[in-house]
Amino acid sequence: MDSHTQKAIGGAALAPLSNDQKRDLILLAKKAWNVYGQERMAQSLDVMDFEEWRHQQQLMAVERKSLTVCTNEDFLFLKAHFLTLLGKKDTANALRVRATCEPRIWAKSRFERECRDAADVLPHAREYAAGFLRNARGVDLDDASEKQLWHAIYIIRRRASQLRRKVA
Repeated sequence: MDSHTQKAIGGAALAPLSNDQKRDLILLAKKAWNVYGQERMAQSLDVMDFEEWRHQQQLMAVERKSLTVCTNEDFLFLKAHFLTLLGKKDTANALRVRATCEPRIWAKSRFERECRDAADVLPHAREYAAGFLRNARGVDLDDASEKQLWHAIYIIRRRASQLRRKVA
């Protein structure tokens, strides 16, 4: 797969965290650290400072010590990790499931937008892509993986471009 396709598949997942995301994670980590610190003090154990502890927790959660090198792909996993430390396991598990499913959801959303964008020359773009997936990949559109959805997106773009050139 070429680098352009790989970047498209990664899309927003590979973008660095926004300042708002970093702020939200730091505030959540601070709440978790307050709980952690109180427990450690109650047990008369040494308490590390907040930054050291946060870096250690981030390393455990996503194998990245600094938020500046984390990506959108890491955001929900980090959030889930700190929520787990706060005892909110159900919410954390829901976030982990969402983080795992999100790349396919993004691809599906992009697929639907490409179908709408191609409607001027390819009114049945969805069916066209479904036929491609069924015949070339042996998979139904609803069961297509993230990568297969991206292949379908490129098929729609290519066909719409061909038809637009033909009309012009």
